[in-house]
Amino acid sequence: CRPEGVGRSPESICGRDWNPPGGDHGEPDLAAAIAHAQQMGKTVPLVAFGHMHHSLRHRRDRLRDRLTVDGQGTVYLNAAAVPRVIKTATTCQRNFSLVTLRKGQVQDASLTWIDQDLQIVAEESLLQRQGTAEQQYA
Repeated sequence: CRPEGVGRSPESICGRDWNPPGGDHGEPDLAAAIAHAQQMGKTVPLVAFGHMHHSLRHRRDRLRDRLTVDGQGTVYLNAAAVPRVIKTATTCQRNFSLVTLRKGQVQDASLTWIDQDLQIVAEESLLQRQGTAEQQYA
């Protein structure tokens, strides 16, 4: 389940990258639930989902947007990494998304690979907030 309303381009976090490319492939029910919570005065700091693959069908020079922040400050994270597991003769690595929340706000988000000893072997930062400054890498 992924939210509607976070981009219509094929490269958007929920954009359609198959023919015809473009258009929002998000779920209107999830978007309505988020909007309803916000209308009730609730904050929605994070919406994480994992349906849309990062690689794009229509182009190879970039990946799909994996994270976006809306005007309300809600962070939308697409955690769908393909493959999710990489096995070799000597190791097995698994993909996870790590998110740090402080005081009701997402501070950091990253895509992380760990090995069979639970050691981080690769980490890609998607968002870092320090004070009021924000850096988005996705």
